[in-house]
Amino acid sequence: ESPIILYTYMTSRFGAAGFTPLPVEVWGTEYFAAAWPGDVVRDISIGFTSDIETTPKPAPAFITIIAAYDNTEVSIEPTGKLAECNGCGSVTLNEGDAYQVHSLVDTAKSDLQEDIAGTRITSSKPIGVISGNTRTSIDPVAIDMLAGNSVLDLTAEWLSPIELHGRYFAFTPTQDKLRQDGRGDPQRAAENVRVISPDSARLTTNEPSGASGDPALDTIVAPDPFYNWRLKNLTEGRVLRTDRAAQAFQGINSVAEFFGTTGSGNNVGAAYNAWGSAMVELVPRERWGSFAPIRVPSLPSQTSHLINVVTDTNHRFDIVMRKENGDSLLVLFPEKIEGSDLIWGWVRVNPGTTYQLIGKNGATFSGHVYGLYEDGYELYRPGSPGEYEENVGQMYAMPLASSHCAVNRGPDEYEIEVSQKCGEMLVTIRALNDNPAGLKFIRLMNDLDSTFNALLEPVVPATFRELRESAISEVTVRIRAVDLKRDARGVLEFKDRTKEGRIQRVRFVWEGEQIAFDPGDFLDFGEVEIDKPAGERPVTIVNPMEKDVVVKGLGLALGNQNFTIVRTEPEFEWENPRDSLILKSGDTLRVFIDITPTEENRRYQDSLEVRLACVTRRLPIRATTVQPCLVIGDLAFGSLPVGQSKTLPLEICNTGTGTVRFTDRATNGEVDYLSWIVDEFDVSQKDIELLSRTELGPGDCILINVTFSSVEKGEFRTTARFWATTRECRDTSIWTASVGTVSVAGQGAAGSGLAITSMSPNPASHLIRLRYAGATSEVPEIEILGATGREQGVEVSHSGPGVAVIDASGLPSGLYWLRLRSGDGEVVHPVTIVR
Repeated sequence: ESPIILYTYMTSRFGAAGFTPLPVEVWGTEYFAAAWPGDVVRDISIGFTSDIETTPKPAPAFITIIAAYDNTEVSIEPTGKLAECNGCGSVTLNEGDAYQVHSLVDTAKSDLQEDIAGTRITSSKPIGVISGNTRTSIDPVAIDMLAGNSVLDLTAEWLSPIELHGRYFAFTPTQDKLRQDGRGDPQRAAENVRVISPDSARLTTNEPSGASGDPALDTIVAPDPFYNWRLKNLTEGRVLRTDRAAQAFQGINSVAEFFGTTGSGNNVGAAYNAWGSAMVELVPRERWGSFAPIRVPSLPSQTSHLINVVTDTNHRFDIVMRKENGDSLLVLFPEKIEGSDLIWGWVRVNPGTTYQLIGKNGATFSGHVYGLYEDGYELYRPGSPGEYEENVGQMYAMPLASSHCAVNRGPDEYEIEVSQKCGEMLVTIRALNDNPAGLKFIRLMNDLDSTFNALLEPVVPATFRELRESAISEVTVRIRAVDLKRDARGVLEFKDRTKEGRIQRVRFVWEGEQIAFDPGDFLDFGEVEIDKPAGERPVTIVNPMEKDVVVKGLGLALGNQNFTIVRTEPEFEWENPRDSLILKSGDTLRVFIDITPTEENRRYQDSLEVRLACVTRRLPIRATTVQPCLVIGDLAFGSLPVGQSKTLPLEICNTGTGTVRFTDRATNGEVDYLSWIVDEFDVSQKDIELLSRTELGPGDCILINVTFSSVEKGEFRTTARFWATTRECRDTSIWTASVGTVSVAGQGAAGSGLAITSMSPNPASHLIRLRYAGATSEVPEIEILGATGREQGVEVSHSGPGVAVIDASGLPSGLYWLRLRSGDGEVVHPVTIVR
């Protein structure tokens, strides 16, 4: 969640090393490896004749490459031969992959091994690179081969990409007890500085030629891959300047000290004390920082640790070291680097302890922490138990964390193009100078006072991840208001990868467009009747803001729901794109809306759209057509003698909402408002005219008379259809009569004995259980008829004498008729299905 500083330290029986990794955000795509020549390790053992036997083993230089992103293409251009390197000139790595190559070491030779310093590593996406030597003494060991094994030590350093190379370096000699101390018996004869540059860099130093035994520098690194500067005077600091960007590494030599001899003749033994070597980056002055915490390694416990610190003379009293317990001490700088404005000093630190180095008053500094394991030895005691013993000497060094800003160029120059429309702003940032370093970041300032209701989106490149994967110097981003109705603010920040580059800012401002509706949630017409206007309903639009709001147009979102905008107050041509209306603060606009529905039993829904300059606001509109329910009973005239007439009243009701009107649907002029097909039934013209004048409101009923008369015997049945403005519920009526027999609902013909004794449930939704009596057949015919008399095809099962189960689950809601037939008897009974 917060930035951290990382140090890596390792120790093993083969040596120790430390380095300071760079965060992925500053990984680069071009590196030049730092290493020392490969070496030959002598694996020493004791033979059966007490002679020393040795087996040469390779101890190469190495380069380790780490990928942060998928599909990273890496190319390696070695300066020396690589061992078993099939296809290593080009390799593709995915996120988290590591790839390592080694220099070729010829174990048949004791010197002139391959040196891969200056090897160029390039990649398509940022990578991390570590290089060094598995075991090395930096300088050749000019002592007996017995000691040559224990003084070899691991060296490793995390490399900086070329963007972090600099031109000004400070060397400070190591201050452990092995340094040259003026006694005339130097135990560490020299230290090395290796300078690597991708260009033809000229090197100069602060000393004249031959001073203090060190060579003068006025030479060219390239076309050679590196320059090795061997310093013999280890009491003074040095500065090194290059005219082009470079990187520099300090090599601390290992030491072996002859201790004594044992045995005699052919069995002479020897003993050596041994101390290891280390490599550390000299951070260029351009990257010096003002804060560097460090956790001192705790193992091996015999290791002694120091920190070298260098700063400029003006800040000699401004570097403070704070311990983890809160105590602080002032770092002393007793040594001046001649020919420069720099001073340096050292501090002994405790293992396993955390320190913070802090530069006050604008002070910057650099340095490295290092440690020497002072218990390395190697000895051979012929003829004694445990004839051969070895303990490898160890040393480590790692630079204090520094600035990660690119330093090999001045700040990039950028032009900014901005275009804003409504609540959206496009920002193009483009580098003007040649070979720009690229953008380090682009972001919205994380401050609720300056950034709110705003969102940053990439346009080119398509993702912000590409900014991390590549050095991109031209981007287009979009800042937009998340909610256009509200004010939005944003401060866009960006910075290039150079140290001198400053954070630049672009401001985004959006004044939200708001209007208020009355009614506030939706306009509801309620229940309306079909085929007639419902009547105008107003919507009041108010400008609640302290600025003008421009209404550019009105409309209906769907436009196919029978709503219409009738007029406005004040008037303006809301459909004309060239016309608009300005609402001052507090002004209102009234919009009148109507609907003429054409379908029954339907919900109409739409939205009134108010198009402002940049925002479209919508108010839902809805209406529901009325749902009348025409309910008509049936007529059973019973049994009549031949020629006898009988008249029964028929009740017609509206049990729903809205109004029911009867309409003339006759095609031949003979039947109006009502139709049936059996002539024995009759409705008077007076009642037909009554239907034509009737409007049944909710709950209203009307009675008409139906007359039956026949001059012939038989069963008579017809379905009368009432033509009305609705067909909901039931618009038919079944009329039945018998001349010469008896037939009533629920009871069969006279003398047949057929009857329905029970039917449950009624109303029903699924299964209907029917009990009947008087059937002349074991399985009578049972049917469900619709309102028009059409058989519905339901499934009927008989569970015993006089018992049947009817499955009505497939029928929609409505009024139906159950018909039971057996022999010449028939019973009809109403049944209601509900869902």
